[in-house]
Amino acid sequence: VVPERYEEIFEKGPHPVYKSIRYADYALERFFEKISQTSWYKNTLFVITGDHTNTMTHNEYLNGYGIFSVPILFFHPSDPTLARQEDIIFSQIDVMPTVLGYLHYDKPYFAFGHDFFREEIKDNGITINYSEPFFQIYKDSMLLQFDGKDCVAMYNFVEDKTLSNNLKGQYPEQEEDMITYLKAYIQQYIYCIINNKLTQSR
Repeated sequence: VVPERYEEIFEKGPHPVYKSIRYADYALERFFEKISQTSWYKNTLFVITGDHTNTMTHNEYLNGYGIFSVPILFFHPSDPTLARQEDIIFSQIDVMPTVLGYLHYDKPYFAFGHDFFREEIKDNGITINYSEPFFQIYKDSMLLQFDGKDCVAMYNFVEDKTLSNNLKGQYPEQEEDMITYLKAYIQQYIYCIINNKLTQSR
């Protein structure tokens, strides 16, 4: 749903959500037009992303991988080095450490994510999410789905975006490595929640 005064301005397109997307583009354009006149604009890092995909009209988004395939944009008006596109594994938990790294923050902090402006991290992208009923771990080009006890599926999400070809059992060493990492991650997260340790100790 778009604001009533814009109802007739934007075309519907092949799906109703297209009108909302056009309105969002317009709203962002107006936002940047306005703030570009402020004194703080040229010294601000903007981070724009989404939570998950919306109404899906393409098959590659109709699964546990596609629903989380959203872009993230880092924009600084005075930094041309950010004017590039990269296709890497990135998650919302990586936003904070990436921003802090960009700002050269040198104090201790707690984070499960990584600073992806560090080249050594970028080449070893790994992230985890939960798509009911499975935990999902992404590493390199592989996605493994875990039910809390066992691997239920493994896919090459780069070549198989619709997750049609289950590779479970075909890469046993990689499968075991990803499950071990995932179990350790879950264990650490639960420990930190129970013991109130999701902040940097003083």
